Amino acid sequence: MVRSEAIHRTAVKFTALAGSNNVGRHSLRFQFGDTHILFDPGILSNGRGIKVKRKKLKGLSHIFITHAHKDHFGSLLEVMKASPKASVYCTPATKELIKYYFGRIKSANVSLLSRIETYGHHAEIELNGGIYATLIPAGHILGSASVVIYTSEGNFLFTGDYSTKSRGLIPAFNLPRDTELRAMVTEGSLVGMNIPDTGNDRDAFMNRVKADIGAQKKIVVVADPLGVFLEYAFMLSMQQGINKGDLFPIFINGWLKETFEIYLKYCRSMNLKPNPGMNLAHIEPYYDLSGSYCYFTGPSNFNGGFPRKFVQQILRDQGTVIVDDRYRPERVLGKLELAATADVSPRQVLSVFTTNHLTEQDLLDLVDERKPDKTVLVHGEGDSLTDFASEHGMNVSRVGRAIKL
Repeated sequence: MVRSEAIHRTAVKFTALAGSNNVGRHSLRFQFGDTHILFDPGILSNGRGIKVKRKKLKGLSHIFITHAHKDHFGSLLEVMKASPKASVYCTPATKELIKYYFGRIKSANVSLLSRIETYGHHAEIELNGGIYATLIPAGHILGSASVVIYTSEGNFLFTGDYSTKSRGLIPAFNLPRDTELRAMVTEGSLVGMNIPDTGNDRDAFMNRVKADIGAQKKIVVVADPLGVFLEYAFMLSMQQGINKGDLFPIFINGWLKETFEIYLKYCRSMNLKPNPGMNLAHIEPYYDLSGSYCYFTGPSNFNGGFPRKFVQQILRDQGTVIVDDRYRPERVLGKLELAATADVSPRQVLSVFTTNHLTEQDLLDLVDERKPDKTVLVHGEGDSLTDFASEHGMNVSRVGRAIKL
């Protein structure tokens, strides 16, 4: 692996194709000599909804996918058609999750996904012209990675969403200590935001579940198919007691089942094994199960098959609903078509902060530790990124504007 000091002779160009200063769109093009690399073929439009011109997607040598969230891979098939000779790389778990997503779209040509080459974290990937790459843990979702490009004239870090602190079971971002950086292009989603203590929120989740289970109450967790709550399901299971009487059922509904089975597969490969309380059974709303249990269900927007009547009954029976913090308790009751009454209280709804991104302080600490020659911020709110970058001597990339690294 090349780790030489940066000589800075070769012109290096970086361009944000979409979402450079808007959360929700992410696609970055990097040119080193004749090598053209695209990181994250996300939703290819800028903040005004204008599609990236197809010519911008041609002539790629390599494509890296950092993780399986749609704003980072949603245009993958389109990009692969535009650059049919480009090699495509991601982790094995990311590929499985991407296949799951496109497999649900009838018009998607999933045969293209056979071109994706998979590598584990820290594996060396030889590109061309003496250029190498490695995927490093990103701490965002299952399979997420950041990418380090090693060249004879310096090393470059490109990230999607990532976190330097573990939120659950997923390994946190970890850049090898001996990697000097000529430049880093890093997401700044949480720049300008006041972030609560995620450890406290995780503990609040676990403690509420255990307390309610102990009181023989039923719990519903409204989950995304790719997010922290699925990790919490495993953590709950692994924290259950060894004695059979200490176990309680943990159910996953059909909407989450396929992605959860992918999580189950890779967590087992990391020797993370749930206890017998874990159950992949699909609870239909008309099932009247006695005793307490924790039920993970979706969709997280409460639409499209969400078991509304079933959850209504759990709240009327003094059970608990747990959601991520984009929903306040009163809004949850509204989505469930329930009014706060003597039978149902907002106190039965627990909002938990579940974001797993880099915070402002994490970013400052990372830059201070690695001292890259240039730091470029992408993928955040424009004004907040600009103010933060100006204060700390960094750059903010705008859609379509090339920056020399």
